[in-house]
Parts: sequence; structure tokens; C-alpha cells
Amino acid sequence: MPDIALLQNEKIISRRKPSILIQKTFVTGVAFIGLSIVFFIIGLVYRSYNLTFSSISIYTGINFGLFGSLPLIPIVFDIIALIELLHAELSVYFRDYIVTNYRIIDQHGILSKDANIILANRISDISIDRTFADRILGLGRVILRMEEVNKPEIRLVGIRDVESFQNDILKLISKQSRS
Repeated sequence: MPDIALLQNEKIISRRKPSILIQKTFVTGVAFIGLSIVFFIIGLVYRSYNLTFSSISIYTGINFGLFGSLPLIPIVFDIIALIELLHAELSVYFRDYIVTNYRIIDQHGILSKDANIILANRISDISIDRTFADRILGLGRVILRMEEVNKPEIRLVGIRDVESFQNDILKLISKQSRS
């Protein structure tokens, strides 16, 4: 992903990508792989329950050739899993959390680029949120609250070494409050 346009005298202090492990599509993809394995085993154990591509050709008239003997349900689940896992990977690849010496930027998007920009002098509170699963995976969320009452909090999720990232933001805020 190309760098964002930096302001004059602006430097990147920290740049992070979220973890793929917290992406909902990643979890869905892994679940479909599990279902595929279960249905494959069921097809091996109960041969009469095994639905193949060749059994579909009776109704559709499509000849699947060599693929005709493949089990239908596990293959369909694997295709869905592949799509979900690819979506999760692309979501992570095209997302950056950037801390500069003036602002915090959440840049994301595949076809169109969106950026949430938070000026350091507008942040009133910063905290970390870590669930039990986050602690096991070494991840966390940084929650930024703005001084304006009507502005919602901004969550930067799936960050590895979240304390270090929070410290980078705190240093930025303290520099901005001194100037």
C-alpha cells in the first residue's frame, strides 16, 4: 500500500497492521474448513451418505469428468473457506495504523482508500482493551476517545504488542500538549 501523504515536517513514528487472527472472515474460513473435514469423514464412514459431483450431473447434465468422484459438500465448504480466508488476508494487507508526529491514521480499503485521521491534540483519553483470547494471541485494541462529546470512540483492533503502540500514541499526545 502506498504511503499516505504526509504533512510538511511530518514523520512516521509507528506503523502497524492488524492481525489476521481477529478478522471475522478468518474465523469463518477456519470454521468452514472444520465442517469440510467433518463431512469428508462422514462420507468415508457412511458411503451411502456420500454425495459426489457425479450425482449432481444426473440432474444438471454437466459432465464433471475426473472431478465427478470428488465429494461435493466438503469441496463446496473448502471453496467458501478459501474465499473467506482470502478476504481476511486482503483486509489485513490493505489496512494500516500509522502514528506520525502530528496525528494517528487508520488507512484502509482495497479499491478505494479511506482514512480516519485523528489529530493528537483532539484525543482526551486512550486505553487498551484485551479479552482473554486477545491475551493468549498477544493482541489487543487501542481505544481513542475524542474531547468532543459527539465524536465516537475510535478502536484500532488486532494490534500486536499493544502496550508499545499505546506508548507511541501517548508520547505523541504529550509532545502535542507541550507545544
